[in-house]
Amino acid sequence: MLTHDEAATFQEILRSFARDNINSSPLLQQWQENKKELLKYIPMKVKKERQFGHETEITDFVKKHQFTYNFPSVLRELDTGSIVSNRLSTNKVINSHFFQKGTRLTKVMKTLFPNEKDSFNRFYSSFLYPIKLEGDVFLSVHPIDFITISINQHNWTTCHNLNEVFKGGSLSFLTDSTTFLAYIAPDKLYKYDSFEWNSKEWAVICHIDLLTKNVVIKESYPFSDPAITEEVINFIKKVFDITEEKRVEGRDVVDYYKDIDMPVHCTRRKDLNLLTAIIGDSSIDKKITVGNNPICLYCGEYYIHHIGSFGCWNCSSGEYCCTCAQPSLIDELLIHDTEYYCEDCYDRLFNLCESCGFPNKKTREYCVSCGEEVLKTIAITICEEDIEPMTVSIYTEENSDDGSCTTEVGYA
Repeated sequence: MLTHDEAATFQEILRSFARDNINSSPLLQQWQENKKELLKYIPMKVKKERQFGHETEITDFVKKHQFTYNFPSVLRELDTGSIVSNRLSTNKVINSHFFQKGTRLTKVMKTLFPNEKDSFNRFYSSFLYPIKLEGDVFLSVHPIDFITISINQHNWTTCHNLNEVFKGGSLSFLTDSTTFLAYIAPDKLYKYDSFEWNSKEWAVICHIDLLTKNVVIKESYPFSDPAITEEVINFIKKVFDITEEKRVEGRDVVDYYKDIDMPVHCTRRKDLNLLTAIIGDSSIDKKITVGNNPICLYCGEYYIHHIGSFGCWNCSSGEYCCTCAQPSLIDELLIHDTEYYCEDCYDRLFNLCESCGFPNKKTREYCVSCGEEVLKTIAITICEEDIEPMTVSIYTEENSDDGSCTTEVGYA
């Protein structure tokens, strides 16, 4: 289970993206209850050291481009170390050109095939990135891993970042009974603003039904690589003791949790056909239920009502615009009459009172207080000039052409 320090870190991370008065204990209790079966297979997290034999990746890379470009013919002559390190390991004569030990492959290709320079650099970069990942493979149900799924020091993010529109999605996955994470990360701690944790180089969200041993592997970030995906799949099969399998489209296996008013996870069903599904037991017709209602971080009594929120209906004021519902940090929102607005909606809906400068809805030129003073001034003027008493009213009319408003005084 979580240590005291880990629970404190979990709360501190959430507090940095929410209001100060959060209480994460009910959420952690919900996680512990719903993940108890998964924890039997993954006691917080399990690690597999990666094997760094890259001959297969290099062979596949050469085959992929051998009929389109000339540079694969040169790669065949080079040793694995030179290709992976991007530097010649020895002095080399290639196509009558002499290259010293340590010369970059990108320079070699530029010299030999100047017309293919840009193509080689592009393909070579995409080839190098996944095989040069430093970390090991982890499977995890650790709460801090869920909320830091998009927080790292390797310059990538997802829509489940705690500062993004689907921030509630990470809490939905955290508290269901089917979701675990697979990622690659160096086995060390990195320093962030208020905490220390790992930095994920590559990650994917996975779902499993423990009865059928059916597994769905979602889209990976920040890139997709078949070799890494297969490495993760083999690790999953080992951890969950899956001995037989067949592959189908993810949409045939997954089913999102629907017993909520507002989904708190990403339900872009057009993406489901991109998922990989492993069917462990095809004799049982049962889909994987993904997602859950996370408990409110503020009151701990009701459920989060919106994917862009950390709170229930009663507690979530100040987390998103009351007009467009766009999630925002509380210090980025503007308040008027206890309601919170984003800057765009605020500028669209409000102007400044012509008398006192206080923000006022654009359907009026005066705020309520100043409007009353205008009425009093008109009434006093009528009395001083001995004019017959009249009913005085101030009304506002919006011009249909440009949307501006004009205020007039009417007498009856």
